[in-house]
Amino acid sequence: MNKKLLTFLATGSLMLSMGSAASASIIYLNNPGFESGDFTGWNVNIPDANYGYALVVPNDIAYWTPDASVTSVINPYSGSYTADLYGTTNISQNISWNAGDRLIFAYDFKSNNVGPINDYGYFQVLGAGNTVLYNQVLGSTTSVGGGLESTGWTYVDYAFTTSGSGAVNFGVQSLNDPTVGLSQLYVDSPTPEPASMLLLGTGLAGLAGKRLRRKKK
Repeated sequence: MNKKLLTFLATGSLMLSMGSAASASIIYLNNPGFESGDFTGWNVNIPDANYGYALVVPNDIAYWTPDASVTSVINPYSGSYTADLYGTTNISQNISWNAGDRLIFAYDFKSNNVGPINDYGYFQVLGAGNTVLYNQVLGSTTSVGGGLESTGWTYVDYAFTTSGSGAVNFGVQSLNDPTVGLSQLYVDSPTPEPASMLLLGTGLAGLAGKRLRRKKK
């Protein structure tokens, strides 16, 4: 077999093995980047529809109100869609994890309020009975300076320290507000979904096979 072809195949195999090793401990959620255009795979909780909503919005537009009477421009961290959580609402997904596993995501908290009201966005890991095992405030009215300020897209690489099962939970809490001045949390996935990795592997294998057939001719 041609030495160049052997080198090509070895390099391709190494790339695939490195990709598998690198992603082996990454938890891939179902529909992590909301590229289905909806909340498929997610549990959506809106305690009061008058004070919150959850939408999956396309590139360049995010709705502040359910009737789209007020809008702002937002570009997803990656892909064509992002989740827009407004007012007081949260989305969650059931998962299992091992110690050392990682969950990678991106968020942008936008305050539509001013002090002393301190709205905030959060990320949680929930255990049995929805016990909060980990809680991280992703941004608040105070931390971004109030008004219409935001954190901007922020990348998070969270590592689980113990093994377990439960859920991951993303939400926004708007405190003591009327129906205006409700804050937002955008959530997105910066990592390629498993289907993308499979497509890469299939492409490499196909290219290698094509070169091998040419060599035999």
